[in-house]
Order: sequence, then structure tokens, then C-alpha cells
Amino acid sequence: MPSGRLWLTSGAILAGLAVALGAFGAHGLEPVLKSVYAESDKRIIAGLEVPATWKYLQDFKTAAEYQLTHALALLAVGLLARDHSRRSLTVAGWSFIGGIVLFSGSLYVLVITGVPRPARIKVVDL
Repeated sequence: MPSGRLWLTSGAILAGLAVALGAFGAHGLEPVLKSVYAESDKRIIAGLEVPATWKYLQDFKTAAEYQLTHALALLAVGLLARDHSRRSLTVAGWSFIGGIVLFSGSLYVLVITGVPRPARIKVVDL
């Protein structure tokens, strides 16, 4: 079973990365968004039409916030697992990492590439 040290290290690295990505979102993402989305691109959010760049900036911010929250939870798992490693802590730790990868990761990819969902692999019968 993974030790508390793994969760503490993972949580610290992922929290630092979340802060760095949040700073990038606040200070460097706008030119990237303008190159991916045309100024005329609009999205409907809660019945309001907003520029796509604004909508995707909010998505990026959400991804960074959730990543940071999950990373802090990983630090808590690491602290709890220092003395007694339990299966429940291992499941929690991997779940938090999975949440970061699947939720935050998919939002980062969506925002940067403009691709709304991962590419699907099509099986071809020969």
C-alpha cells in the first residue's frame, strides 16, 4: 500500500502545479484563448450569451480551483496515512488523483485546444 509520503509528495506537487496554472490563467491565458476562439464565438451560459474566451477562462479557473482542492485533500490523506496506512486512505488518495486527471485535465484540454471531448477511437472492420 502507498505510504503517507506518496500522498504528501503528490499533494504538494499537484498543489504547486495548480497555483502555477492559476497564475497562468490569470496572466497568460488570454492570448492563447484569442488564438483558439474567434472574437465572434459566443456561448450560451444560463440563458446569457457570453464571449467564448470569457467562458473558457472561467472553465480554466474552475479546473485550477478543483485541482487545488483535490491536492489539499491529498495532503490530508498523507497526514492521516503517516501513522496507519489503511485501504480506505489508499482508495481516497487514488480517487483524488483520478479526479484531478479526469476532471481538471479534461477542462484544461478543452480550454487550450477547443476540442469539446476527447477523440474517439473508431474500430474498423476489415
